[in-house]
Amino acid sequence: MKEKGTSFIELLLLMAMVTVLSAAAIAKLPSRDALVIDAEAAFFVSKLRYLQEISCTTQRMYMEFLPIEAESAASFSVQSHECFIFQGAKIKDRHKYPPRMTAYADRADIFFGMNGTVAPLTIDLFLGNERRHIIIDRVGRIRVAR
Repeated sequence: MKEKGTSFIELLLLMAMVTVLSAAAIAKLPSRDALVIDAEAAFFVSKLRYLQEISCTTQRMYMEFLPIEAESAASFSVQSHECFIFQGAKIKDRHKYPPRMTAYADRADIFFGMNGTVAPLTIDLFLGNERRHIIIDRVGRIRVAR
């Protein structure tokens, strides 16, 4: 009499293949730290581009329309565990980094000039073994490097 179905050996082989394939797939997934630091880098780039835009707009308004006080200029301040956007002396936006993440910049305060230009700057983000560099060149281009 011939039995239908799978044998115990076949099931063991199938489980071994599934285990090997899942281990290979899991090794390819990015770590949680990599995902978090990529999101923070995107946040930094977004805020820096926003600051760049309002700096250009404020200076154009100053030149074309009504005088705006010099101390109302916007700036971005990077601290080790949080960052700020200032409008003059007032804090317009404040952001705390995720736990264990730190950031360091070449300069503490970042000001964009006319047409979005700035002195070259690098902001380094660290989280566990992951690190990202936000690089701003002198013409105002902003990019993220690993």
